[in-house]
Amino acid sequence: MKVLIGTKNSTKVSTAQKVISAAFNEAIEINGIDTKSGVADAPWGEETLTGAKNRAEACYSKGGADFYVGLESGLVNRYGTQFEEAWAVIITKNGAKLVGYSSGLVIPSYITEKMKELNLTHNQTMKLIDQELNSNDINKDTWSRYSGNQIQRVVSMEEALRNAIIQAVELDKSLYQYKTIS
Repeated sequence: MKVLIGTKNSTKVSTAQKVISAAFNEAIEINGIDTKSGVADAPWGEETLTGAKNRAEACYSKGGADFYVGLESGLVNRYGTQFEEAWAVIITKNGAKLVGYSSGLVIPSYITEKMKELNLTHNQTMKLIDQELNSNDINKDTWSRYSGNQIQRVVSMEEALRNAIIQAVELDKSLYQYKTIS
């Protein structure tokens, strides 16, 4: 099975390999390519889904694989609270689009208040906070930084990918195979 993912980020590539391989219980060949998300570095709301879709479509245009993956993390406001979550779009070789997203981790109020107060983006605010805290940590994993290394962002990427790829697994035992009759 061949998979093309729209990133060269080693964490995202290895996460996709782990999740898709486990879903089908077989080894896969995965290749990462540089693609543009077409959205901000820290996308908000629907931009996160759009970024994942753009990456998957860029991969699909290359051809030669069974699955084409786009994976994007971003920020969202749900019920007045800011979260960071991930979205995955997987396009099958037949062109079907499978979409999944993760649960979100609340962005600490310290960050959201600074963003609002200084009118900065999330990325700009994180850089400022790193300077304020004299953080020499090269760890750019936001979830890890929010939680004091208790949870990593890879958890959200795995969940989004699983929620998408499960729609293609064991269709004979899955309700995803049924079409609505109108």
